[in-house]
Amino acid sequence: MEQAAEDEGGHHPAQQGDVLHGRYQVLQRLGSGYFATVWLCQDRAEKRHVAVKVPKGGEAFADAAQDEISLLRCVNSMKKKDRAGENIVHLLDDFKMIGVNGFHVCSVFELLGPSLRCLMRIHGAQGLPLPFVKKALLQVLAGLHFLHKHCRIIHADIKPENILLHVSEASLQSFLCDADAWNQSPGDDLVRQLDPCDIMKLGVKIADLGSACWTYKPVCKEIQTQPYRALEVLLGLDYSTPADIWSTGCLTAAQAGHAAVGLYRLAEQQPAGREALQCWDECGAKKVVVQGTNAAHLMDLQALALSLELPTYLVRDAGRTQVPAGSCTVLAIMGEEETVNKVTGTLQLLN
Repeated sequence: MEQAAEDEGGHHPAQQGDVLHGRYQVLQRLGSGYFATVWLCQDRAEKRHVAVKVPKGGEAFADAAQDEISLLRCVNSMKKKDRAGENIVHLLDDFKMIGVNGFHVCSVFELLGPSLRCLMRIHGAQGLPLPFVKKALLQVLAGLHFLHKHCRIIHADIKPENILLHVSEASLQSFLCDADAWNQSPGDDLVRQLDPCDIMKLGVKIADLGSACWTYKPVCKEIQTQPYRALEVLLGLDYSTPADIWSTGCLTAAQAGHAAVGLYRLAEQQPAGREALQCWDECGAKKVVVQGTNAAHLMDLQALALSLELPTYLVRDAGRTQVPAGSCTVLAIMGEEETVNKVTGTLQLLN
């Protein structure tokens, strides 16, 4: 236990050089949200870098953190039975402390790389290679199967931010040794330093069980982040493990759409393209997101749409679909749905 509480409910104001629990020396903030702050720390006992999650102070946050630790302990114990458990982030330690903002129940995790969202953002219009999307999908599904079958846990918040990259120790150490590399987006910086040829060497792990629950004891009716929310949850019905599979499908659709190659930049380089983009911005229209393997593929789809007298625009996504806003990967095809479907067929992902 540490100093007495003065004002419960806030984030613990850790500073570089602070030592938590007499063991974990704070080096840098990795990220923060409403619930907690995650700190990069040096484990002085084991001589390794770790990620320490420090929730806000107060009884409600402490109870939620303790629930997550109980779930993670179950995961750790079941990993001995199935190697698929390695697709879930590993809990190394947990401890309690009292700070100026109250009582904190903290978790210590293996240090992983940035999130899948960082990777998607850095690749931008180029998109993620589909072989990597498939590899990541298999690892996420293996992890979910482990959670569902062996642990009887519903993750309840599968999304790119909660899928972390398993980066090689050499890449992590090289980045951590570069003190100047840290800024407001350390995850983005690390991804930029990775060799593009090495992307297929990356693995992924499911992280953040802060919203998870036991299959036999759902916590609340409304789970999941809205773009990845299962139909039964939207309808207020009972849910179980299939809700995670739905979110994974949405996650894959977002990656596939992101990997469809952004033609927005190509369009804005040509006068006719700029006029089309301006028309879209001023008028708007129904959008159909389609998956294409490369730029030529999307151009073929556009040609087919034009042969059916359907106007098309290659546009920057406006955030109304599960493809991240600004991903530059949306082919808008306007017209009656039946006619539009003649173009997209089974490639249609979202409306």
